[in-house]
Amino acid sequence: EHAQCAVQLLEESWDPRGISGLVQALDKKPPALLAVACHNMATQLEHLNDFKGALKMYQQAAETAATSWGDTHVKAIHMQEGYRAAHARFYPPEPQPEITRKGSRKAHDNTNADDDEGEAG
Repeated sequence: EHAQCAVQLLEESWDPRGISGLVQALDKKPPALLAVACHNMATQLEHLNDFKGALKMYQQAAETAATSWGDTHVKAIHMQEGYRAAHARFYPPEPQPEITRKGSRKAHDNTNADDDEGEAG
């Protein structure tokens, strides 16, 4: 609840449609603190098992950090890595089935009915 409030307050203070002088002072960039607030909210949502909401907030944190600090800033990189890690946790790649030729065996399979055929002594 507090994390969400922090994000909302920061978003409202940055709203380009707002009449405050804050927007001009920030050169129309979102405040860097918004990236931190979004990241904190994402971790709270993840803890509550709201993975869709968490991933959205991790993404917003990464985008805001890149806009505020620049793509190469260490904090922006950290936020992007956090988003990618969360995506991998929430949507792990599915294992691919092993494709074998008909009649072939897997490396760990020590039995094959075809081994004894044609081996008359």
